[in-house]
Amino acid sequence: MDDVGRLARLAPKGHGREKRAVGLDEHPIGGAEVWLGSVPPPYPLGWPPNMVFTQPPVEAALRAHAAAYASVDVELGTELLGFDQAPDHVTLHLRDDAGIARAVTADYVIACDGASSQTRQQLGIAFEDLVFDEPWLVVDLMVNEAARCLAEKVISDPADVDFAMIMGAGWAPFRGGPLRYADSVGISNVVARLQQLREDRRDYFAPCTRLTDMVNQGSSFYLAGPNQSAAASSLEYQSTP
Repeated sequence: MDDVGRLARLAPKGHGREKRAVGLDEHPIGGAEVWLGSVPPPYPLGWPPNMVFTQPPVEAALRAHAAAYASVDVELGTELLGFDQAPDHVTLHLRDDAGIARAVTADYVIACDGASSQTRQQLGIAFEDLVFDEPWLVVDLMVNEAARCLAEKVISDPADVDFAMIMGAGWAPFRGGPLRYADSVGISNVVARLQQLREDRRDYFAPCTRLTDMVNQGSSFYLAGPNQSAAASSLEYQSTP
């Protein structure tokens, strides 16, 4: 951001740090400057702002920088309906947020539209299956262990677990912590993945009794289900395997 002249704009958003020239033994070398330290707490995202950033102001700064070039037009709210390729150009079919459609012709197109890319789908470019289940494995194990702690009365409130994971382990705050995230994806889906891991690997991954009971009862950690949430459950558990 400093290289493209956008860092000063982001500093008021909580990304400010001390900037000074340093070198070996704190002596300047060639006027080089580095960022040291961080703004004081509290940290809304759970980590010092020299380790994380908030996406909306960063994207706004990048858009403003791109729009400063005479050769660049930044259009928000414009949908790509499809495109046609020719030997020497490509035609994009677009629709703006007012519903007006138009066609744009370019020598080439760079698509940066993410994993659900319409461009990738239209070109028939498949994803490479890396059989990489480790991210889910980490999340599911966190949920499993947290549910076991609730069942064994190590903790009494799901919110305590989620708060601790956000503030202490860097869990993404917008996902609300492992238990609230489990509610959002469905307890039954978490249990199904744990059972699959148990079959594929070993019994260590078996879902705890608390999770399987929640699936049978249609309950959740926070969200209201057919019966009640796990946070308000009156069920007593002596121990879980």
